Amino acid sequence: MGYATKEELAEVKAMIEEIKSMLEPKEEEMSADSEVPSVKSEETTTKTVYAEKEELSQVEKVTHNPEAETKRNLNLFAQKRSKTTADLVLERISNIKNKK
Repeated sequence: MGYATKEELAEVKAMIEEIKSMLEPKEEEMSADSEVPSVKSEETTTKTVYAEKEELSQVEKVTHNPEAETKRNLNLFAQKRSKTTADLVLERISNIKNKK
């Protein structure tokens, strides 16, 4: 895949200009039909962008409250049962792993 040449870029620019010139009459018709004016100057668009940024920057700050913890309900089943052979083996294995 090669790069575009200057001639190809010039053709693309010419096509874009044609499309823009075709769209301008339609935009004028639409602006005449509706009451909302179309924004064309860069100055007004930058003002609206900055206004939107200011609106977004005015967010309430949230502080962390470490005291608001939820209590977990632990369900410890079979705490008073007798230990089986499997329980003893698993307990022994867990003690060996903890010592390393």
